[in-house]
Amino acid sequence: NDTTTTEIYTQAFVGSVRCVQETDQCPQGTYQPLTNQIANTTCLPCPAGTYCYENATYDPTMYPCPLGKYCILANATAYTPIDCPFGTYRNTTGAEKFTDCTRCPGGYYCTNSTINPIPCRRGYYCDGLTYELVCPPGYYCPALSAGPVTCPQAYYCPRGSEMPIKCENGYYCPQSSANQTACPSGMVGSYNPFNINVTTGCTLCTPGYYSDLINNTLSCIACTPGYVCLGGTTMAQPVDVVTDKGQECPAGFYCPPGTYKPLVCPRGTFNAWTKGTSLESCKKCPDKMFSPDFAATECKYCGENSLPSADGTTCDCIGKYRSYQVQTSSCLCIPLYEPTSGSSAETSPLDCQPLIYDRCSQTQVRDANGKCKNANDCPECPGGRGTRSPGIGVCECLTIDLQANICNDSCIAKSLQLTITYSGAIAVADPSNPNANTSISRDSLPGLLGNITCPTTNCKIASISLKSGNGFSANYAPTSSINSAYKGTTTGKRLLSEGRVLQSTSDAGISNPIICLNLGDTMMFEVSAPSKYPVYDINNLINSNPNFDYSPFVLLAQKMAGNTNVTDFAYTFTQAGRYVFVNAANSAQITIIGVMASNEKCSDSTRFIQPITTTTFLQLGASQNSSIILTPDWGLVFGLIAAILFGTPLLIGLLKYLTQASWIRKKADRIPYRELNKETKYKKYTAKGKEWRREIYKGPEEPYLAVPQLGEQAKVLVSEDSELITKPSSRERQIIEMRKKENREGVHEISTDIFRDLYKELQFHAKFVKDEFAKKAGMDSENIKKVFSDCLLYTSPSPRDQRGSRMPSSA
Repeated sequence: NDTTTTEIYTQAFVGSVRCVQETDQCPQGTYQPLTNQIANTTCLPCPAGTYCYENATYDPTMYPCPLGKYCILANATAYTPIDCPFGTYRNTTGAEKFTDCTRCPGGYYCTNSTINPIPCRRGYYCDGLTYELVCPPGYYCPALSAGPVTCPQAYYCPRGSEMPIKCENGYYCPQSSANQTACPSGMVGSYNPFNINVTTGCTLCTPGYYSDLINNTLSCIACTPGYVCLGGTTMAQPVDVVTDKGQECPAGFYCPPGTYKPLVCPRGTFNAWTKGTSLESCKKCPDKMFSPDFAATECKYCGENSLPSADGTTCDCIGKYRSYQVQTSSCLCIPLYEPTSGSSAETSPLDCQPLIYDRCSQTQVRDANGKCKNANDCPECPGGRGTRSPGIGVCECLTIDLQANICNDSCIAKSLQLTITYSGAIAVADPSNPNANTSISRDSLPGLLGNITCPTTNCKIASISLKSGNGFSANYAPTSSINSAYKGTTTGKRLLSEGRVLQSTSDAGISNPIICLNLGDTMMFEVSAPSKYPVYDINNLINSNPNFDYSPFVLLAQKMAGNTNVTDFAYTFTQAGRYVFVNAANSAQITIIGVMASNEKCSDSTRFIQPITTTTFLQLGASQNSSIILTPDWGLVFGLIAAILFGTPLLIGLLKYLTQASWIRKKADRIPYRELNKETKYKKYTAKGKEWRREIYKGPEEPYLAVPQLGEQAKVLVSEDSELITKPSSRERQIIEMRKKENREGVHEISTDIFRDLYKELQFHAKFVKDEFAKKAGMDSENIKKVFSDCLLYTSPSPRDQRGSRMPSSA
């Protein structure tokens, strides 16, 4: 009825409602399958699984829910399709609800509204719930991986690895390794393909070489000059033995490249500084100084009565037949010599004179000290039962300690082996347990006296004890002090906990043995105060080194006399030779030590301790010195004098008789050279003014040759073709006639001049012998007077010291 509005009624379309002024459509998310609807309230919501995204929808099946989404029952506010969430996908239409979205499979990933799963890339893994994830370190992920795979042994897998990477040499890789681990300093790669840890993948650098992480992991590098690399060394210039496995080259040594054991400076040189790099680091001693030891850090001055030798290794004594003793700075008589008369001091600038030994009878044997004894006189043998070997002087006892009974080969193989390190420490090796090797420092042996050095590359220590009542005793075991120090180490404690029993020299051993050592080896004596210690038997005839420096043994005697706490004495033999030592408590108890030269070796390097027998004595290369001076054989001397005194007149009478009897040979042998000489042309040899001037005569008599230098009567027959020079004298004519007669009869006369000359010679010899004996008798008379004079000066006889010197006792 409104005049401005005209109400129009028309028939409504399908999907629309009847409206005033215009037709209203069903909105998005709804539909209306009927016609002639008058209000929008009649529009129906699109069913689940459809997406009615247009207005005026009358058939919702024409609009299924799109791929990758799901469509729930529409309403006025939510009619938009919902994305299939992360980790799901929908590759068909019509999804009605969340559960219609399929879960993404492993090896794929699905983002929101994913239609088809997306393949996971290499180096990533996809669990189907999230995006693709980068493969973590220590794992690898091939294509379509649902999860990371553990990196195997000997391989490494950094972050994002699609395949494991082989561990290189010089590195090792345990399981799940993200990166390869370099061999630690001091080690290099072992070239083992199964390099899963340090043990299998790396090996220690050998002594003399080093490695560090900065320079190299594939090969070891030679040790820097001036440094020592002990094996497994971790740096080029090591400082600490424990942490760096090396150290600076110590003073007294030098270390070229690749040194694992410092080289000693030779005798006659010194090196007071560390880090020596070559032999030039060892300097010659200054003038008037010497260096007797290897690895010396300083030089010494000679004592009085001596001067440094040309090579600077020792001092030369001023007096003859003396040797210089380094530690006492004294010049003592060499073996088999004694001070001259008027010199009672041990050290002196005067010459020494040889000892004189008595002559032994045919039934006696000279012992090692030069004394004449019966063959069965053997106090050093048990019960005195033994036989003294001629030419050796040592008794071979009937009862001996056989080496096999004391310590057989199995025992020797298990005995601790002692060697000396360059630093002077004692290295202990257990052959039955190679992992039990350790070292004992000098500080752990407070009772040890003597210097221990090693001038060669391998220096052995042999031990011997003097604690038993039988004198020297050895059994291949170390001394008690070394055993105690070894038991205190970690290794020793472990062995003892395992029930290991350690033998020592105090146990049963070979009594008074003979020992073979190599040059540079050390002898360790187990001693006991105040009198059980070794003394060098200087005048023993078995000693072979006259220049042996036994001054350390002299100092040992002084220490032991003071009852000091000395339990062991060590001496390193740096000179080859054979040496005899006696027990200070009983000089009949001896040991013989043979030190082989560099070109020699022991007959049995394993069984180097043996009882003293003729066989072992000869195997050691020992012998008795036969170059000794004996007292005169007065019987022979007087016999010779008598023969000369009584024989000379007889000989003179015989010669006179033969001369008067004109003793000639009736039929002399034909002398061919006379006929040959007659044919010689002497004329061409005549030359006036020369040393021999020949004058030739030719006439009716026999030709002759005169030699003026020999006198007028010295004429010689010549050949007939010589020309006349002078006429012969009457005496010459007699000689010519004698020669003619000789040629006719075929005989010649023996000249008495021969016997006359012989007589003169015998007279001269007899006078010479008589004068010599007179001189000797005068000297003996003087010596006898000297002896009586000494007896008047001193109330008691003068004892002899160890070197055969006569020392006056206190008045």
